[in-house]
Amino acid sequence: MIEDLMLIEGYELQSEFARKHHQEGFDEGLAPGRREALAAMLLTLLEGRFGTLSAEVRERVQRADVDRLTRWGAAVLSAASLDELLAS
Repeated sequence: MIEDLMLIEGYELQSEFARKHHQEGFDEGLAPGRREALAAMLLTLLEGRFGTLSAEVRERVQRADVDRLTRWGAAVLSAASLDELLAS
Protein backbone atom coordinates (compact mmCIF):
# COMPACT_ATOMS: atom_id res chain seq x y z
CA MET A 1 0.00 0.00 0.00
CA ILE A 2 1.05 3.61 -0.46
CA GLU A 3 1.09 4.12 3.32
CA ASP A 4 3.77 1.45 3.61
CA LEU A 5 5.93 3.27 1.09
CA MET A 6 5.58 6.51 3.03
CA LEU A 7 6.87 5.10 6.33
CA ILE A 8 10.20 6.57 7.31
CA GLU A 9 10.79 4.38 10.33
CA GLY A 10 14.34 3.18 10.18
CA TYR A 11 15.27 5.73 7.51
CA GLU A 12 18.56 7.42 8.21
CA LEU A 13 19.24 10.91 6.90
CA GLN A 14 22.21 10.75 4.57
CA SER A 15 23.84 14.17 4.71
CA GLU A 16 25.20 16.13 7.65
CA PHE A 17 23.17 19.12 6.41
CA ALA A 18 19.94 17.11 6.54
CA ARG A 19 20.72 15.65 9.97
CA LYS A 20 21.57 19.08 11.40
CA HIS A 21 18.46 20.80 10.09
CA HIS A 22 16.21 17.89 10.97
CA GLN A 23 17.48 18.02 14.58
CA GLU A 24 17.08 21.81 14.74
CA GLY A 25 13.49 21.51 13.54
CA PHE A 26 12.81 18.75 16.04
CA ASP A 27 14.28 20.84 18.88
CA GLU A 28 12.26 23.91 17.85
CA GLY A 29 9.11 21.81 17.88
CA LEU A 30 9.82 20.63 21.42
CA ALA A 31 10.71 24.04 22.85
CA PRO A 32 7.18 25.42 23.36
CA GLY A 33 6.01 22.23 25.07
CA ARG A 34 9.07 22.17 27.28
CA ARG A 35 8.53 25.78 28.33
CA GLU A 36 4.85 25.15 29.09
CA ALA A 37 5.69 22.04 31.14
CA LEU A 38 8.35 23.90 33.13
CA ALA A 39 5.93 26.77 33.81
CA ALA A 40 3.21 24.37 34.98
CA MET A 41 5.63 22.54 37.28
CA LEU A 42 7.00 25.80 38.69
CA LEU A 43 3.48 27.09 39.40
CA THR A 44 2.76 23.89 41.33
CA LEU A 45 5.98 24.24 43.32
CA LEU A 46 5.37 27.94 44.03
CA GLU A 47 1.85 27.28 45.28
CA GLY A 48 3.11 24.50 47.52
CA ARG A 49 5.86 26.71 48.93
CA PHE A 50 4.20 30.14 49.08
CA GLY A 51 0.44 29.49 48.92
CA THR A 52 -2.09 30.97 46.52
CA LEU A 53 -0.48 32.95 43.70
CA SER A 54 -1.79 36.21 42.28
CA ALA A 55 -2.88 36.42 38.65
CA GLU A 56 0.12 38.70 38.04
CA VAL A 57 2.59 36.09 39.31
CA ARG A 58 0.89 33.33 37.32
CA GLU A 59 1.07 35.40 34.16
CA ARG A 60 4.71 36.29 34.77
CA VAL A 61 5.62 32.62 35.16
CA GLN A 62 3.65 31.62 32.07
CA ARG A 63 5.44 34.27 29.98
CA ALA A 64 8.95 33.44 31.23
CA ASP A 65 11.50 31.78 28.97
CA VAL A 66 13.09 28.39 29.66
CA ASP A 67 16.26 29.86 31.18
CA ARG A 68 14.34 31.98 33.68
CA LEU A 69 11.96 29.13 34.56
CA THR A 70 14.95 26.86 35.17
CA ARG A 71 16.64 29.48 37.37
CA TRP A 72 13.46 30.02 39.40
CA GLY A 73 12.93 26.27 39.71
CA ALA A 74 16.41 25.82 41.13
CA ALA A 75 15.83 28.62 43.66
CA VAL A 76 12.31 27.68 44.78
CA LEU A 77 13.44 25.68 47.82
CA SER A 78 16.01 28.17 49.08
CA ALA A 79 14.22 31.48 48.46
CA ALA A 80 12.99 33.20 51.61
CA SER A 81 10.05 34.78 49.80
CA LEU A 82 8.26 34.78 46.48
CA ASP A 83 9.51 38.32 45.79
CA GLU A 84 13.10 37.18 46.40
CA LEU A 85 12.63 34.25 44.04
CA LEU A 86 11.15 36.32 41.24
CA ALA A 87 13.91 38.91 41.59
CA SER A 88 16.56 36.27 40.85
